[in-house]
Amino acid sequence: IFSGYQRGSQHLFSAFRKETSSGFVHVETSFLRSVMNPVDRLADPSYTGGSQVNSRPMTFEGRLTYGLGDNLVLSGHYILDQNPVLVDSNRLTFQFNGSVHRLAGSLSYSFSAFNGWLNWDALLGAQMTSEDIFIMPTFYTRHRMYAEQTLFQSRLILNLGAQITWNTAFPRMTYDPYLSRFGLPLDEEASAMPPRLEAFLGIKVSHMRVFVKAQYLNQYLGP
Repeated sequence: IFSGYQRGSQHLFSAFRKETSSGFVHVETSFLRSVMNPVDRLADPSYTGGSQVNSRPMTFEGRLTYGLGDNLVLSGHYILDQNPVLVDSNRLTFQFNGSVHRLAGSLSYSFSAFNGWLNWDALLGAQMTSEDIFIMPTFYTRHRMYAEQTLFQSRLILNLGAQITWNTAFPRMTYDPYLSRFGLPLDEEASAMPPRLEAFLGIKVSHMRVFVKAQYLNQYLGP
């Protein structure tokens, strides 16, 4: 269990993992109580201006992951936000007075062939929220295929491949470069997003040795 205290915020985190004959079970919990930050206005429509100190927002998270064998993983994620501080379409911070529940679940499958040289994994997820202040797609999926090569007695691992991601339509967050802030959408129209294809290169070094050598650099160098 980790407990942190910084500038008035408290963070508690715990994790538990158990290996079974058929796979594994992993449980994570997290509690965060944030500092009292000033906000531009409150969610109350009767409040019109000025700077207000919000009540402390709190967030509780719980995640349960179950692995079946070496290929299939089921995961559930729950988030409870109490009085969260957000940014609206005008890029003004406000505090939502109440609780917001978010629930997500995912199913992933991985496959490897040729002694791990060729790999493929797929992810299918669904999520929902009790309030529309958190903008998110309902369904999303990701498929990734890559080749993995180990060099120098498995000290260097190279991954080269491509992945395609897709999600259902949802109102997108908007960004103001002048204020350097994201905000809620200006309208509630859901915009479809085409599948995105990306290529990637991964480099992992498991062991590395660093040598430092110092010499008399300021010694007199005569003719």
